[in-house]
Amino acid sequence: SRASTPRSTTTINISAANELVALPLSPPLSPSSKHHNNNSDANKKTDMRLAKATSTWTRLCLHRVIHSIVILFVILYFIITLRSLEAVHCVSVPTDTLDITSNVLAIEKGTICYNSAHALAAPFAWILIFVFVVGFPLFCLAMIIRSHLKGVSASFDLRFGFLTRTFRPRRRLYSIMPFVINIVVAAQTAMGIETDLSLLINGIIFAMNIVIICFMWPCENRKMNIFVLAGAYTRLVYVLFLSGQRDYKNAYFIVLIVVASCSLAVTVITGVLHIRRMHRQAKTYS
Repeated sequence: SRASTPRSTTTINISAANELVALPLSPPLSPSSKHHNNNSDANKKTDMRLAKATSTWTRLCLHRVIHSIVILFVILYFIITLRSLEAVHCVSVPTDTLDITSNVLAIEKGTICYNSAHALAAPFAWILIFVFVVGFPLFCLAMIIRSHLKGVSASFDLRFGFLTRTFRPRRRLYSIMPFVINIVVAAQTAMGIETDLSLLINGIIFAMNIVIICFMWPCENRKMNIFVLAGAYTRLVYVLFLSGQRDYKNAYFIVLIVVASCSLAVTVITGVLHIRRMHRQAKTYS
C-alpha cells in the first residue's frame, strides 16, 4: 500500500505535465504589441462611427429628396393634370361625307384621335392620368391617414411634412382640397365648357372651399387660417369680376352673386362664433 501511493502520484504528475506540454504557449505581450492592439480597437470604433454617420447622412439626404419631389409634384399638379386631360379629350366633328363624323382632339382639331402620332401619345397620357393625376392625391391621402393613426415621426416629417406641418392633427385632410379644386378646374378647362358656365363652376368650387375653411379652421396658426381664407376669397372675387365683365345681367352672374353672398354670410357667422370662443377661453384661463 505504501508503494502504490507514489506510483499514483507520479502518474498524475506525468499526465498533468503532458497536458501542459500540449497547450500552445503564447509569448508575453510586449509594450509595442499592446499599443498596436489599442490602436486597432480605436480604428475599429472610428470606422463604426464613420459608417453610422455616413448612413445617417445618406438617409437624411434621401428624406430631403423625397420631400422636394412631393413639393415639386404639388406645384406641377395642375399643369400636368390639364395637359393630360387635353391629350385624351376628343370631340366629334362633321366631315365632308354626309352623316359621318370624325373624332379629333378638342384642343387640336387637325389631329384624329388614336391615329398616327396620337396613337403613340394617348397611352402615355392615360398612364399619367391614372398614375399621377389620380394616384398622387390618393398617395397623399394615405400618408395623411397614416400620420393620423400612427402619429408624425421625425423621418415622416422630413419626407411628407409639407402635407401635414401647417395643419392641425384632426384637420390634415384639408390638404387634399387643393387637389380637388385643381382637378375640377382642369377638367372643365380641358372639356372646353362655355365660359359663363365655367366661371359659375369655378365660383361654386371656390365658395365651397371658403365654407370648408370657415368650419374646419384647419391651420394651427390663426394668421395662416386668415391667409388661406383671403386666398380663397381672392379667387372668388376674380371669378365674379370676370363674369360681371362679360355680362352683369347674365343668370350665371346672378347665381354667382348669391353663392358669394352665402359664403360671406357663413364667414361672418363662423368668425363671430370663433371670436366668442376665444374670449370664453381667455376668461377660463384667467
